[in-house]
Amino acid sequence: WVALDLTQVDIDTKEFDRLTSIPFDSSAQSAEQRAKALALYQGALLPEQTEDWVQAERHAFHSKYLECLLAQTDWLLESGSHREALAHALRAVRSDPLYEPGRFAAMRALVALGDMGAAARQYSEYEKSLAKEFSARPSASLQEYVAGLGQVEIVAPPVTTLVEPPKA
Repeated sequence: WVALDLTQVDIDTKEFDRLTSIPFDSSAQSAEQRAKALALYQGALLPEQTEDWVQAERHAFHSKYLECLLAQTDWLLESGSHREALAHALRAVRSDPLYEPGRFAAMRALVALGDMGAAARQYSEYEKSLAKEFSARPSASLQEYVAGLGQVEIVAPPVTTLVEPPKA
């Protein structure tokens, strides 16, 4: 019988889970913790596996990754590291283009850098993707943010009726 002593082995998923389970705050120590967690994340967990338990774990790890990215983005914006904040926000957008908090973070970083045109393009891309995929619009809070920028015309996408109404 052979056994593996896991106390002597570093497992990246276990360490990622540990680091992202510690509550985040605005301290430099918390930012360092997030940076370590982000360095450990190498993409989808077991992407070739389709079992239900793997999909659930994959989703949980991905959610923690996005949460960690956004917390780090916020901290970087507050500390004035706007370019680095943008890089983190764009990682979230690339990871999930329909994840609104990632788009919102990217727009905030672009505005902080003074690139209103790029912020407007982020909104426009997101708005079109939502309309195409879900016949939906961005949240009211994102629309209000964009309206406050005065750079983007908010266009209501056509809403597709999924069920035909009964005929009279």
